Amino acid sequence: MTKLYVNPALDWLLVSGVDDFLLLDETERTPPDYPSTPAPMTATITSISPTYVSVTNSLKRQVRSRGAQAWQMDLYYGAMTRATFAPLWAFLINQSGQFKSFTVALSAFTPLGSPSGTPLVNGALQTGVTLATDGWTPSQTVLKKGDWIQFENDAKVYSVISDAISNGAGQANLRIFPALRKSPADNFTVYTDPLFTVAMVTDQLPVDFDQCLKARGFSITFQEVL
Repeated sequence: MTKLYVNPALDWLLVSGVDDFLLLDETERTPPDYPSTPAPMTATITSISPTYVSVTNSLKRQVRSRGAQAWQMDLYYGAMTRATFAPLWAFLINQSGQFKSFTVALSAFTPLGSPSGTPLVNGALQTGVTLATDGWTPSQTVLKKGDWIQFENDAKVYSVISDAISNGAGQANLRIFPALRKSPADNFTVYTDPLFTVAMVTDQLPVDFDQCLKARGFSITFQEVL
């Protein structure tokens, strides 16, 4: 089943009875909301993993993870005419600063592996940083370190941290970061072209126009929201 993702904090459906709710983190998978043209010239990708750190008087360091992670992306555009820039500008101002969220694809970051086949989650109730999958083309390096993946019914984008090689039956164990935020169901789709659900990190959106005719370079920062 092919799906896209919406804000799971807002979308619950009462499915049966008073206390039986289903988390709706899904809808039909469609192209990303964010315009693909004009394309950014460069991108900076940041992994944010908050931690608590303290140092005692004896200089003993104590650290604790908050158990959370998010991606941030800074996109940089070169000079462009107002006609080229206007559709992008219209989309961004329509987000009302940080108020709305939307999906964006980093189409230049195609997988380094060879993710052919129809990859699926292999078994229910999986947790942690290792996920059993199947449906890959047999005996291939289907994903490599640094590739991004996403699972059906989960808006979170994960990074592959070890090369994944399918066996003769098309099965592969994926090591990912961060840990699964929820257990995907058996036979849920594994996407190798993830859609990041993001929002702008500021309410201000300035752009510098040269003689009011050309945007003299433009940058925008998004952060993953779930």
